[in-house]
Amino acid sequence: QFPDPWAPVSGSDPAVRERLRRALDELPATWRAVVHGRDIAGRDGRDVARELGITVEQQRTILNQARAALRGRLADLLRREGRG
Repeated sequence: QFPDPWAPVSGSDPAVRERLRRALDELPATWRAVVHGRDIAGRDGRDVARELGITVEQQRTILNQARAALRGRLADLLRREGRG
């Protein structure tokens, strides 16, 4: 079963950006570092893995888990605010 679709939100909305920052802050440090390296800094997975001393496969798994956690956390926050 697929989750309900989110209401449209803008990444430039300061409130959404603040919620995303808070959700990122709640992640374990390694997860945050992987998300930052890949999704914010746009770096290659091999570079991020090497910097963190983990395998490329571990980096990929962490990235997928972190993204899922962020999606869930943002969905909860937006739902509580009546936006999702």
